[in-house]
Order: sequence, then structure tokens, then C-alpha cells
Amino acid sequence: MAGKLSLRWTLIGVVVLLIGVMVGGAVFYIYGVGFDAMESAVGGPGPGGDGERVRESFEKGMWRAMGGVIGIVVGAMVLGGVLIWFLGQWVARSLGGIVEEAKMIRNMQLDVDRSDGSPFSELREVERAFDDMKIGLNALKKYVPSDLIRWMLDWHVEPKLGGEVRELTIFFSDIKDFTPTCESMSPDRVAHVLGDYLSAVCRPIAERKGTVDKYIGDCVMAFWNAPENVDRHAEEACTAAMEIQRAVDLLHETKPEMPRLDTRIGVHTARVMVGNFGSNERFNYSILGDGVNLASRLEGLNKLFGTRVIVSEHTHRLVKSSFEMRRLGLVKILGKAEPVTVYELMGGSGTLDSHRLRMARMYERGLDQFVAGRFDAAEEFFGNVLAEDPEDRPAQRMKTECEYYLEHRPAEGWQGEIRMVYK
Repeated sequence: MAGKLSLRWTLIGVVVLLIGVMVGGAVFYIYGVGFDAMESAVGGPGPGGDGERVRESFEKGMWRAMGGVIGIVVGAMVLGGVLIWFLGQWVARSLGGIVEEAKMIRNMQLDVDRSDGSPFSELREVERAFDDMKIGLNALKKYVPSDLIRWMLDWHVEPKLGGEVRELTIFFSDIKDFTPTCESMSPDRVAHVLGDYLSAVCRPIAERKGTVDKYIGDCVMAFWNAPENVDRHAEEACTAAMEIQRAVDLLHETKPEMPRLDTRIGVHTARVMVGNFGSNERFNYSILGDGVNLASRLEGLNKLFGTRVIVSEHTHRLVKSSFEMRRLGLVKILGKAEPVTVYELMGGSGTLDSHRLRMARMYERGLDQFVAGRFDAAEEFFGNVLAEDPEDRPAQRMKTECEYYLEHRPAEGWQGEIRMVYK
């Protein structure tokens, strides 16, 4: 029945029905009263003669007719009011459903199907227009973050070129050795594998209030604290990084046919420019600044240290009470005049066993000796770490550094940084 009735013709039908009831009722009532009056007038002699009896009977009949017509009109109005009330409730339910659906669309909740369509063709046309709009918005969600669209709707913001400077936590992730992994796969297979992987990576980002900026091949770039403010955004980003590692591990467990896709992540908190960048015809909501470059470099440093998640010193200061970290050392980053201190994100606070914590602290004691130029003492500490955990990649790297500097004097101005420039 949905969409078969016309609201306009339904209303016209109700009005015609009421007019018919009133006119028909009045005609039949007047006809009956007049017939009774005439029958009474000719029914027998009485005072005043036949003419007077007819006149008196007619007058009485007319008053009866007027009262009856008024009663019929009032009854028809009551009936009409009841019919219109039921019709109004029927229409209101349909309109209420449309209003609720409009609210869900405004909040970008596009996957909820309506329970039933409106029975009125005019309202059904509105529902079909909503369906078309949902299809378009669903397509738009594939290219533009839903939070950005919702934010613009909430604040009635029209996109324009430019942005603002604010503190964000920036995230970069990449797959270890993805290019050689793909060489043996067909392009279609690569697309499906990458799709499953990126879904696993982006889900924790969205759940932790992050905004996915873009995909660069297998790399994901995201940030926190824009377009909407996110409390403790550095913690949210670090939590997402840990959850992503677990999600990728679970993906390998549930889909053993997939190649191993180890994920390396860099996280940095900095003040950067965020907004709409591009041409006047097409924008990209993104971020710009030195902090973006540093976050990207941190992701690449995982290759040097053999780690999975590296965070900057600024991020470390913001989240150190909530996570277990290991200070990895000073690194000369390409494009930075001064070396930066970087940290390994090892887990949430209280989640590491005592052995791992002890090894992390022993590594840091060796690092202090290394920065002070006491390379033999530093090598001993790193060697002790490797004696208990031969697979500790950061300790392997720093032991190699110590061996190098025991044979080669550091250059003048050396500050304790690792000797090479890494991207």
C-alpha cells in the first residue's frame, strides 16, 4: 500500500464525503419533515380551516427541519473532525518518520533502513529523494571523513580555502617490506589484501576519535584534535596505535592466507596548520607543517631500531603516565637542525611484565653511558640486555654504535646522536 494513496486526493475525498453527508442528510430530513407536515395538514378538519392548518403545519415542519439540518451539520462536523484527526495522525506518523530519518542523515547515520514506507505518494516521493541523498552521502563518506561533514553541519560551516594553527597529534603508519611482499601477487589480490589491512588499521583510529587524512599506498596518515576538539588527543592516538597492532595481529590469525603485514607507526604532537588546502574548485582537508614531516620520519625510524611504534619527546611528555615507554636515543632527522629524542611505545601502563621493564631500564642506563661518551660501559649494558633477550633490536643497534665509536672518535660537536642521518 506504500505510496499508493495521494494525500491531496485523500483530503478532497474526505471533504466531498462530508459535503455529501450534510447535503444528503438535509435533503432527506427536509423531505421527510415536509411529507409529515402535509400529511398532518390534510389529515382532518380543525380550527381555522384547511389553509390555516397547512400554514401552521408547514411552519412547525420548517422549524423541525432547521433543527434537524443543524444537527446533521454538527454531526457531520464531528464526523469530519474525527476523520481528519485520524488522517492527521496517519500523516503525522509518516512525517515523523521522515523527520527522524532527516536527523539520522544529518548525523551521517546512513545505514539505518526505515521500517515501512509512507502510504501517501507525495511523502513517498520525499522518502525516495532521501534514499538518493543517502546514496550520494555514502559515496561521499568514502572520500571525506564523516566527522568533518558532521562538524560542518553542526557549525553551519561552508568550506573555504585556508586553515588555522592548532596542536594536533599526528600519526603515520606503513607496512614493513610491502613492495617485495606484493611482487608475487596479482593487482586484484593486492587491492583486496590492502583493503582488509587498511580496514583493520582505520577502525581503531575512528573509534579513538581520529581523522584519517589520506592513504598513500599502504601508508595511512591521520591526526587527532581536528576538526573537533579531542580531550587527551595524544593518549587517544597512542591507544589507537596499540590497538592497531593487535588488530593487525588478529587479522593474520583470522585470515592465515594473508601475507604477514607488520605495521610500523610514528606518532608526534605539534602545532601545525589544519584546514582546507588545494584549488578553488577542489579542497583537501589536511595538515601542513614541520610537525607533519617529523611524524613521517618517526615512522621510518622503526626500520632503524626494529621497533613497531615510535613516539616523539613531546608526545612522550603528554602520555608517559599512561604508557610504558623506552627511550631509544637521540637521532638526527633529515631536515632537522638538532637531533631529537625518540621513544618506543611498548604498552599501556602496568601491562608489561617485570622482565621487559627491567630490560628497558637497563637499555636506558646503557644509553646514558653512550651519550656521555663512555662507549665501553654502554656496550656492556647493551650486551647484558642481549644476553637475556638476543632478539632485542634496539639493543643490537646501539651495541653496533658503541663498537663503531670505540674505533672511531666522534666528530666535534657530537651530542650523543646515532651517527647516520635516517629518513
